[in-house]
Amino acid sequence: MKRFAVIGAALAASVAVAGVALATIPNAGVINGCYLKSGGILRVIDSSTSACSTKETSLAWNVQGAPGPQGAQGVPGPQGATGATGATGVTGATGATGATGAGGPAGGVSAYEIVSTDVVGAGIVYCPTGKRVLGGGAELSNNPDGFYALAASNPNGQIGWAAEAVLMADHNSETSTFSVVHPLPTVRIWAICATTA
Repeated sequence: MKRFAVIGAALAASVAVAGVALATIPNAGVINGCYLKSGGILRVIDSSTSACSTKETSLAWNVQGAPGPQGAQGVPGPQGATGATGATGVTGATGATGATGAGGPAGGVSAYEIVSTDVVGAGIVYCPTGKRVLGGGAELSNNPDGFYALAASNPNGQIGWAAEAVLMADHNSETSTFSVVHPLPTVRIWAICATTA
């Protein structure tokens, strides 16, 4: 028991003394020493340049012990606070102009209006330039005895509306003075006009 106590004391003393010189021993982190069998003296050596004598026992130990087993995973820490909003980035460059889209469908009827005129006996009312006739009509005035009637009321192509008043058949045998006593009536003609696609 006394012998082991001496060895332990000697080892502790030699390690303490040798600690100053450890940085100069190039043995990849392994400390080499020699333990004197008689007397219990322990000394540290550089194994690359020195060796223990036959009266000594060679010893070696690592400056750093072998790695221990991996520890268990720690408990997750609490969630950190929300970070501050970052600064607004620089406005990007204006993108290139997009391609022209396809043409839309043809438009419908627009600029709707009704035009009219008064004529004697027969006539035509025309739509304004650029507009087409969609419909129309006519009526007689100054025809108190009913001697005249509308013989026609119809489109005049695509640009107007036409109408005509004629003498009723029952009065064709009247004398030549009939037209003086009963002149041609006034015909009011109207046309429904609009711009079309």
